[in-house]
Amino acid sequence: MSQERRGQRSPAAPPIAKWRAECSPCVPYPSRKAYHALAGLNDPEAGATQRLHPQRPASENRLCWFLPSENVWEPGGFMNKNAEGQPTNIYDLHDSETAAAVYTEWAPTYEHDLQIDLGNEAHLVVAQRLASLLPDRTARILDAGCGTGLCGQALHAMGFTAVAGLDLTEAMLDIARAKHIYTELKRGDLTLPLSYAGHEFDAVVSSGVFSHGPVLPQHLEHMLASMRSGGIGVHTINAKAYDKFPYADVLEQFSRDGIIELISRELIRYNVNIDVQAYLVSFRKA
Repeated sequence: MSQERRGQRSPAAPPIAKWRAECSPCVPYPSRKAYHALAGLNDPEAGATQRLHPQRPASENRLCWFLPSENVWEPGGFMNKNAEGQPTNIYDLHDSETAAAVYTEWAPTYEHDLQIDLGNEAHLVVAQRLASLLPDRTARILDAGCGTGLCGQALHAMGFTAVAGLDLTEAMLDIARAKHIYTELKRGDLTLPLSYAGHEFDAVVSSGVFSHGPVLPQHLEHMLASMRSGGIGVHTINAKAYDKFPYADVLEQFSRDGIIELISRELIRYNVNIDVQAYLVSFRKA
């Protein structure tokens, strides 16, 4: 990297992210755009240096910008990232307000972080499973917690033509909207009853939504309320959260009460590049 390039200053920094040296020691360059949000990060006078990522094989030649602790910029944001590019508090989101703040900040680099750094393919598995259970490609589908539209893209690639998306953050929805693959996109909180007429979707899917919070087992009923009788549900559930929270109990209770017919429940590799597993659950609403 030339000295001239390193000497260029970034634009004035908006209050987007908070980076701490102890838990997010570097911002990878050039693959991640988030470092542009840090004013003066690539200015040698600010103390930034560039060297190989300490937690990546040298063969990857992954260059990163490093800041000494005294120069870490903290505008009071909500998100720190670990070495894999994932928010360090992603499994500690106890309320929708905090989750919205984190995902709003994560939106600009979300797809790169999820697919390249983490190797997440869960959205593809969800779409493939739904395609195997729902032959009607004109069926109305709700992509719950659609984020930037990764699952919607996978559904679109499978031939589904009537997919609606719901997400907590406008920043994520803006990215999904630019893909022109959804018939409808709107903001909504999955921990609350959904603002649909009810019993209208032929299928409701989610990828990465059910985890340690804020969306938890009891909130599945909100998705069920928006499904027609005979509709299909396909969801991933973080494996550690599945053991920690009563996901199994809720599914089994719904099954005993005749609300759903459980089709399958299997453990899958949620992220390829790091060891994260999830349960892929599919069911039919009675």
